[in-house]
Amino acid sequence: MKLLLITCCAGVSIAYVAYVFAAWLIRQFVLDEYDCERHHGLLIWLLTPAANIIRASGNHMVMDKLKEIRRSLLKAYIFMGGLDAAEVYALQWTSGALLPIMLWSTGVTARLPAALAAIVMGVIAACGYATPIVLLNQKARLRQNLFRRQFPNALDILTVAVDAGLDLRSATDALLALFLPGPVRQEMSRFQHELKLGIPASQALHNIAVRIDLPEATAVLSAVSQSLVLGTRVSDILRESSAELRRKRLLAASEEAKKATVKMTMPVILLIMPGIFLVILGPIIADLLKTF
Repeated sequence: MKLLLITCCAGVSIAYVAYVFAAWLIRQFVLDEYDCERHHGLLIWLLTPAANIIRASGNHMVMDKLKEIRRSLLKAYIFMGGLDAAEVYALQWTSGALLPIMLWSTGVTARLPAALAAIVMGVIAACGYATPIVLLNQKARLRQNLFRRQFPNALDILTVAVDAGLDLRSATDALLALFLPGPVRQEMSRFQHELKLGIPASQALHNIAVRIDLPEATAVLSAVSQSLVLGTRVSDILRESSAELRRKRLLAASEEAKKATVKMTMPVILLIMPGIFLVILGPIIADLLKTF
């Protein structure tokens, strides 16, 4: 009976972890998440009961945690097929619970002292709990970095379109027709959708700034929004903003290049220099040992 219980726990835990990992790999490397919507797959179906309990809890700490996850989801756009905040939180708890069960069912902890086994189980549970949010934040950072790289080019296209006599909405249509898939195109597509819903352009630009949460993008979008309200030339702001963003990116690249020398010092000292000393001094030391 005990063997059957252990086998069932191991099977369920391994299947769950394998499915979550496979779903993450597919979303990362196969699907284009910038053009897809929420997928009602097996993972969401498994997490729905726990997510419903979390939504209905009303606990202040839980609500604060959900707000924090929602902010990360706004930056990441779509995470693992479209999980919402409650489902991500449920994924954290289920991963934190099932990974120790999977480890226990393999019998590894039975060979360890009780105190050490408890510590190992606790560490594994903490890793399982933290992994979903770590992956979410990583995806959000990657999307922000890609937006930062693409944004100056998008501003150039908008500048050319506005100089040609198009308004901002028509210029955005031209951008969507020409620009590569990515966070900029996805955010501008949302911008167009909000305009069709009757949301003012200034508010739609503010929504982009909130979702992407980059200081340089917020400054540019605020300037464009203010220009639309005051009726000044948008093309001048777009052109100056594009040039300024490129200058900042060049300065950041120069700063990183200067830091590279410092970062390379320790690897050189610890990994390369010992090998050089061994090659140069090894024969000399060997001859000295033979002599004396």
